[in-house]
Amino acid sequence: MSTTHPLWDYSIELYDQSALRDLLMQAQDSVKVDINFILLALFASHHEVELTTAFLDHAYAKTHDLRVVGINPIRTLRNAWKSKASLTSQRTALLQLELSLERQLQDTLFELFEPRLLQSQNAVVHLRPAETLALTKGNLALLHSESTVRWDDLTLKICQQVLGAMAKQ
Repeated sequence: MSTTHPLWDYSIELYDQSALRDLLMQAQDSVKVDINFILLALFASHHEVELTTAFLDHAYAKTHDLRVVGINPIRTLRNAWKSKASLTSQRTALLQLELSLERQLQDTLFELFEPRLLQSQNAVVHLRPAETLALTKGNLALLHSESTVRWDDLTLKICQQVLGAMAKQ
């Protein structure tokens, strides 16, 4: 998929918010929750779609090699080179490769999610803010993490940041 799609556009818009970007990086680094899956969960909530464990398990399985064999080792190497001034250009090249693979991951996630999005657009139900918050918390709670307690705390902060930004629009 070479053109942009709504998940990618939404992700870029959210990631450009520095406070949210910091929370996403904290979730990725401290509890090992994949940022792309967080963005998918937020995108689903934005479109009033409830994710299921079965859907997410399928998405994790479908993207396993791309994440585990592609993105994660490149990210690990790139981070290991942070303090190596002599490797700045190579580190930049790794970042470009990592971003390219992340885009491929998002393309796959959107392909898997698109039928759910189309169903939700036909439903035309508009949730109240409290319902949107509950849906967002529920979608985020289904994501795989290494520390449930720390992830629960980050989930709340991410919800507050995203829903606060939505309220300003």
